[in-house]
Amino acid sequence: MNISSHKTKIKRLASGAKLVHISSPRLPYSAIGAFVRAGSRFDPKDKEGVAHFLEHLCMTKTKRFHTAEERFQKLESFGIDCSASTHKEFVSFYHTQTHERTSASLRLLVDGLNYSWFDEQDVKRERAVILDEVSREEGERGKVIWKAGSNLLWPKSLLGRSLIGNKDSIQSISFEDLASFRNTFYSSRNLVFVVVEQKDGFKEATRIIEKEYKPQKHKDIVYRDRFLSPVRTTFQKPLSGLQQDDEHLDIGLYFRISPPKNIRDRVTVSFIRDYLSNTWISKLVEELRFKRGLTYWVSGDSDYFSDTGYLELAFSTTKNNVISALEICFNEIKKIKAGKTDNAKELKNHKTSKASHIIKSCANPHTLFQWYGEDAVLGAKLLSPHDYIKEMNKISVEDMQVAANKYFKKKNLSLVILGQRKKTLEAEVKELIKKLF
Repeated sequence: MNISSHKTKIKRLASGAKLVHISSPRLPYSAIGAFVRAGSRFDPKDKEGVAHFLEHLCMTKTKRFHTAEERFQKLESFGIDCSASTHKEFVSFYHTQTHERTSASLRLLVDGLNYSWFDEQDVKRERAVILDEVSREEGERGKVIWKAGSNLLWPKSLLGRSLIGNKDSIQSISFEDLASFRNTFYSSRNLVFVVVEQKDGFKEATRIIEKEYKPQKHKDIVYRDRFLSPVRTTFQKPLSGLQQDDEHLDIGLYFRISPPKNIRDRVTVSFIRDYLSNTWISKLVEELRFKRGLTYWVSGDSDYFSDTGYLELAFSTTKNNVISALEICFNEIKKIKAGKTDNAKELKNHKTSKASHIIKSCANPHTLFQWYGEDAVLGAKLLSPHDYIKEMNKISVEDMQVAANKYFKKKNLSLVILGQRKKTLEAEVKELIKKLF
């Protein structure tokens, strides 16, 4: 797939909303949707989960469709798949469909944004659904670790709170809370439309939105947040309702990072993540799995918000191997900070692996929808996959060294260990951090 053939057009619409249009001739289907800067970070105090609760209720009933069933039947009859998700700083609503249904799908999306409504009975019904979702997440190791990790990364920030809320906060959310949140944050200036399709349908998408979308007034919000905190370590209790192997622990290693000031910095941090994790040739998979058999896999993740970000490394191992595994992780990070990474040929292999992953993922229209939409709603500079790969191929050992020394500092480090708390192990972990950082 020739990803350089992607054409991107951006326009600020009369309503104040933004349109990002991506055309690529070989896409198998189209993806359309909207990003709204109204994520969980903006939940009111003691009302964790409002943003996520509202996402569940939006795009169900409208003036045109008096029940959720009626609306979804219409979407399905057009072959349109729809979904939505809530993130820390935004929510997204999206449809995927065959190319000939793109315009019809966009009109249905605009109808949902204009005329979504809900009542007290809808709130009551959806509350039970979300409480079930909260219970499910309590049994998912990855989400338990991330919840604890985000609380450590941003203990004094709204970012550190649960994205979907907890049982008490969900019970406290009222119809008025949801209506107020929508009126405050679902404004046109907080909205980005994204259309991904084969043809250059930019003019058609612009015409539909300009004609049919009803502008929503914007409210200026005074918003402050805090991030600074010392290095922190926490032991999470074993998951309730699940068999917990006392010998195995799940580990999440987190570094808080500031938003990159330039494209090179942004791409370099992402490259370091995949240099250390996520692939068969990554350094931690090589060291922890192939050479020592200490874990099955090492996963990595990273993301940026408008004013902060993080890098995560996650794996599991036995209780007796925690210190050895962590020491290997810290030593691999130290090598990058010292400029002692792989030679040019091996570094090229890492770049080829990452480029291949990007190229293959770009065959999925929804991937492109997320690629451009997430940056657009946060006001970041849009970088095409093609330009991203070009920038990545320029990364040197020195670039990695500079980025690692900037972000991989003790004051930015947090560590989550899921399992039975052992004071002796906790003391060893703290001593190891003190020794290697």
